[in-house]
Amino acid sequence: RERERGGARGGGERTGNTCRKFLASMRSLALWAAAVAVVAAAPGYFNVVQTSEAGDRLVPQPAINASATPRPGATTLSVDPTTLLQRIEGFGGAFTDSVAQVFAKLNASQQEQVLEAFWGPTGQRYNMARLTIGATDFSTSEYSYSMQDGDFNMTHFSISHDLQLIVPLVQRAQQKVAATAAVLRRDEGLRHGPQHQKHQQQQGGDHSLHFVSTPWSPPAWMKRNKRMRNSDNPGLIESDQVHSAYALYLSKYLSAYASQGINITKMTVQNEPHVAGQFFATYPCNGLDATHARDFLRDFLGPRMRADHPEVKLFIHDDQKDIMVDYVNTVLSDPAAAVFVDGIAFHWYGANLHNYQYLAAVHAAHPDVPLLATEATLESPVQQKIRTTPWKEAQKYAVDIIGDLNQWTTGWLEWNVLLEDGGGPTCIGPADSNVCLPDVGYCDAPFLFHTKEKALEIRDSYWHMAHFSRYIPRDSVRVLTGPHTGGLNVTAVVTPAHELVVVVLNTLEQAIPYQVQIGSSFYAASIPAAAIQTLTASLDP
Repeated sequence: RERERGGARGGGERTGNTCRKFLASMRSLALWAAAVAVVAAAPGYFNVVQTSEAGDRLVPQPAINASATPRPGATTLSVDPTTLLQRIEGFGGAFTDSVAQVFAKLNASQQEQVLEAFWGPTGQRYNMARLTIGATDFSTSEYSYSMQDGDFNMTHFSISHDLQLIVPLVQRAQQKVAATAAVLRRDEGLRHGPQHQKHQQQQGGDHSLHFVSTPWSPPAWMKRNKRMRNSDNPGLIESDQVHSAYALYLSKYLSAYASQGINITKMTVQNEPHVAGQFFATYPCNGLDATHARDFLRDFLGPRMRADHPEVKLFIHDDQKDIMVDYVNTVLSDPAAAVFVDGIAFHWYGANLHNYQYLAAVHAAHPDVPLLATEATLESPVQQKIRTTPWKEAQKYAVDIIGDLNQWTTGWLEWNVLLEDGGGPTCIGPADSNVCLPDVGYCDAPFLFHTKEKALEIRDSYWHMAHFSRYIPRDSVRVLTGPHTGGLNVTAVVTPAHELVVVVLNTLEQAIPYQVQIGSSFYAASIPAAAIQTLTASLDP
């Protein structure tokens, strides 16, 4: 897999669409502006949990009390909970074919452990998920939902492959999320009283699992190279009949999943559309440069989706950050294509951890279009012991989440949530065969299953992710923080329960004394070397 590890728009229809998005966003932020306005003073103290290389895993620390006097020599992190920025939709990971295959190998107790760890109230509380449309590099075979050559009307369309393992796993995760939502609502009522519970009911909070689906490759018979693996650029046969059939194929997929109770609310046009012309190690892909993506979206996919699935939001790009600006501008500079664009998806690759200026540029050019991080993964477990350390690799999660959130990202999804201990399985190999080469394209995952010992391992990335997903619920709103300084990275949100959440990451190999500043109040603390802390405080008077 090709990874780095470690314009103006116009037109009446587009203008109307933009205005609707803007007004909806403003209504959402207005609710929080009213909520934050009741804050008479900074909070009296912060509760703190900490994860560290020394062994802490979400361990509570002594509370940090407010003081009117700053600590001399401490790094100051300013937070302004009254300056509201973007709404946060959530956090999650991907259900790939490989994830489902590994999950099926677990015993009943281990399966419940995984479900609780990611979607349960004592776990990550994931509320977003990525689904793959057909085979990917993280599959155990090549497959599509249209195996009959020339089936332009999708008469033989079938998701029978997914019904075996993927759909049942997703449905169990949905059930766990529903149970989690009930627990969280109950706990919120106990903590904040009936008045808060009434407020939440009036808000109509959405605690469901939100899905974004992504295609890797069209069926082989629709492609110029006649194979799912590898791709020309463009990958699709350049005919209206094929383009129309592919749009119908994607629509049928959404309908088929909906029939299983899995209502997908977002779809990206293409996974990593820059991938084409691979060499020996190939996998399903579809070259789709910006002009071809624009035309396919404008003339085929957009109209089909608005007719068949008007509730589904379409996201463009879904590729590396460092190539996103021109791609996005090319698509959105055409008003007839832009009217179908509901968001911009991206992956963390491309000058990894040093690429946030591209998000800033895209947001500056298109401030009404949401940004969504849809994929991030780490070196395989073996490579982590050779080129880096597992802890340093895991810390990249926190660096990137903070960097993305601080540049207007609304959600963050990791790649596979569960793999075998080597970092597979994958199905990558020569383009002219269906052979899956061993140990190729392997990556890390937050949970690994050791196949010989039949045991689960929780990786360090799991705990870094927990500092965000467990404390930043849907409909939280990011608030203004000062710039990163002195080796500390920071982001902050106000939650629907009127809590201020501040996440602090130490990227240095030494402990750092710091203080959070809110107005004229200071909260002095210290963070160990290479550690992460989440601070929470009530903003209710």
